[in-house]
Amino acid sequence: MSRRSSEEREAVDVRINLEIKFDALAASELTSRDEFVAVTLDAIRIDGLVERTSVQCFDWGVMRPVGKEEQGVRRNLLVSPKYLKPAADGPSRWF
Repeated sequence: MSRRSSEEREAVDVRINLEIKFDALAASELTSRDEFVAVTLDAIRIDGLVERTSVQCFDWGVMRPVGKEEQGVRRNLLVSPKYLKPAADGPSRWF
Protein backbone atom coordinates (compact mmCIF):
# COMPACT_ATOMS: atom_id res chain seq x y z
CA MET A 1 0.00 0.00 0.00
CA SER A 2 1.51 3.31 -1.00
CA ARG A 3 1.15 6.47 1.05
CA ARG A 4 -1.20 7.91 -1.58
CA SER A 5 -3.32 4.79 -1.51
CA SER A 6 -3.53 4.80 2.28
CA GLU A 7 -4.42 8.50 2.37
CA GLU A 8 -7.13 7.99 -0.25
CA ARG A 9 -8.61 5.27 1.93
CA GLU A 10 -8.28 7.46 5.03
CA ALA A 11 -5.99 4.81 6.53
CA VAL A 12 -3.23 7.17 7.63
CA ASP A 13 -3.02 5.50 11.05
CA VAL A 14 -2.40 2.08 9.52
CA ARG A 15 1.06 0.62 10.12
CA ILE A 16 2.80 -1.79 7.77
CA ASN A 17 4.54 -4.93 9.01
CA LEU A 18 6.73 -6.13 6.16
CA GLU A 19 8.26 -9.60 6.39
CA ILE A 20 11.23 -9.90 4.09
CA LYS A 21 12.87 -13.17 3.15
CA PHE A 22 16.49 -13.64 2.22
CA ASP A 23 17.61 -17.20 1.54
CA ALA A 24 20.97 -17.38 3.27
CA LEU A 25 21.43 -20.96 2.09
CA ALA A 26 21.25 -19.89 -1.56
CA ALA A 27 22.87 -16.47 -1.13
CA SER A 28 25.45 -17.10 -3.82
CA GLU A 29 22.61 -17.45 -6.33
CA LEU A 30 21.02 -14.20 -5.21
CA THR A 31 22.11 -10.67 -4.49
CA SER A 32 24.08 -9.62 -1.41
CA ARG A 33 22.31 -8.91 1.87
CA ASP A 34 23.31 -5.25 1.61
CA GLU A 35 21.85 -4.90 -1.88
CA PHE A 36 18.69 -6.73 -0.79
CA VAL A 37 18.29 -4.32 2.14
CA ALA A 38 18.98 -1.28 -0.08
CA VAL A 39 16.25 -2.25 -2.55
CA THR A 40 13.78 -2.96 0.26
CA LEU A 41 14.45 0.35 2.00
CA ASP A 42 14.30 2.28 -1.27
CA ALA A 43 10.79 0.94 -1.84
CA ILE A 44 9.71 1.97 1.66
CA ARG A 45 11.25 5.43 1.24
CA ILE A 46 9.76 6.02 -2.22
CA ASP A 47 6.27 5.55 -0.82
CA GLY A 48 7.04 7.70 2.22
CA LEU A 49 6.27 4.89 4.63
CA VAL A 50 9.44 4.83 6.74
CA GLU A 51 7.81 5.97 9.99
CA ARG A 52 4.85 3.62 9.55
CA THR A 53 6.75 0.47 8.62
CA SER A 54 8.29 -2.31 10.64
CA VAL A 55 10.43 -4.91 8.91
CA GLN A 56 10.72 -8.48 10.14
CA CYS A 57 13.00 -11.28 9.05
CA PHE A 58 14.53 -14.51 10.30
CA ASP A 59 17.93 -13.57 8.88
CA TRP A 60 19.78 -11.49 11.45
CA GLY A 61 22.38 -10.64 8.83
CA VAL A 62 19.64 -8.74 7.01
CA MET A 63 18.21 -7.02 10.06
CA ARG A 64 21.50 -5.40 11.12
CA PRO A 65 21.87 -3.32 7.92
CA VAL A 66 18.16 -2.41 8.00
CA GLY A 67 18.72 -0.71 11.35
CA LYS A 68 22.00 0.81 10.28
CA GLU A 69 20.71 2.24 7.00
CA GLU A 70 17.29 3.46 8.16
CA GLN A 71 16.80 4.18 11.85
CA GLY A 72 13.17 5.21 11.30
CA VAL A 73 12.13 1.69 10.35
CA ARG A 74 11.28 -0.51 13.29
CA ARG A 75 12.69 -4.01 13.25
CA ASN A 76 11.12 -7.24 14.43
CA LEU A 77 13.48 -10.17 14.63
CA LEU A 78 11.92 -13.56 14.06
CA VAL A 79 13.56 -16.40 15.96
CA SER A 80 13.30 -20.11 16.30
CA PRO A 81 14.19 -21.87 19.58
CA LYS A 82 16.54 -24.21 17.74
CA TYR A 83 18.79 -21.27 16.85
CA LEU A 84 18.83 -19.79 20.35
CA LYS A 85 20.63 -22.75 21.87
CA PRO A 86 24.23 -22.13 22.92
CA ALA A 87 26.93 -23.40 20.60
CA ALA A 88 29.40 -25.99 21.90
CA ASP A 89 32.07 -23.30 22.26
CA GLY A 90 29.94 -20.52 23.77
CA PRO A 91 26.76 -18.50 23.32
CA SER A 92 24.52 -18.80 20.29
CA ARG A 93 26.29 -17.56 17.15
CA TRP A 94 23.09 -15.71 16.24
CA PHE A 95 23.58 -13.06 18.94
